[in-house]
Amino acid sequence: MHGKNKELAKMWHSTETSLIYMTDKILGAIDQRETTAMVLLDMSKAFDSISHKTMLYKLQDIHVGASTSAIDWFRSYLSNRTQVVCVNTKTSDPLPLTSGVPQGSILGPMLFGVCVNDLPSTPKHCLVESYVDDTKLYMSFQPHDSGNIVAALNEDLVSIRNWCFENGLLLNPDKTKLNIYGSRQMTTKIQEFCLTLLGKDLEPSETVKDLGVNFDKNLTFNEHIIKTVSSCMSVLRQIGHVKHTFRKDII
Repeated sequence: MHGKNKELAKMWHSTETSLIYMTDKILGAIDQRETTAMVLLDMSKAFDSISHKTMLYKLQDIHVGASTSAIDWFRSYLSNRTQVVCVNTKTSDPLPLTSGVPQGSILGPMLFGVCVNDLPSTPKHCLVESYVDDTKLYMSFQPHDSGNIVAALNEDLVSIRNWCFENGLLLNPDKTKLNIYGSRQMTTKIQEFCLTLLGKDLEPSETVKDLGVNFDKNLTFNEHIIKTVSSCMSVLRQIGHVKHTFRKDII
């Protein structure tokens, strides 16, 4: 439990430091001849789903401790917002918004972070790493113990699912990914590893995309390099088509 508390205390990461941290954890497990199972959760329309009532309640929580005047300010900030739908030249009547954080605002990610601040404490067995609405569960283990790890991960996935229901968020099992990281020798020892989320089976993927980086199960990053080079070449070709319009000193 002490190790888990250390994980929960970690915060203020950028995407870069979060990725470096997780890569280091996986490589550390490989050095210990362990594999790491990781579930990358996907929440449907997460920023639009958080209830304003839940948001204000969590701002008053002892771990946040917003003052009464600050709560009133946030209530004013979130209230009296409406939305309309436009199709061609037709516009619907405005409807009040009772959930969601304002998209593109500075406060939006912060308010969402407050609402999901207690999510990492929900699982009993796994460690959790979160970056705004990007949440992943992970456990390192010896390959011969994979059966117990599957049971533990499934139990924590049920806890996460229940937490999401209680907080008005919806997990998307179709976009939730599972990967098992380790050396080639260790990963081949794991024959069957299947989890279940909302009635859908999650089976290990060869590669997953996490915060913009493609991770393969052996952490070679070959897939990420190939896709990055391909993207760069595509941009260079587009520049080549219009280079005659640039001044020579720019080229």
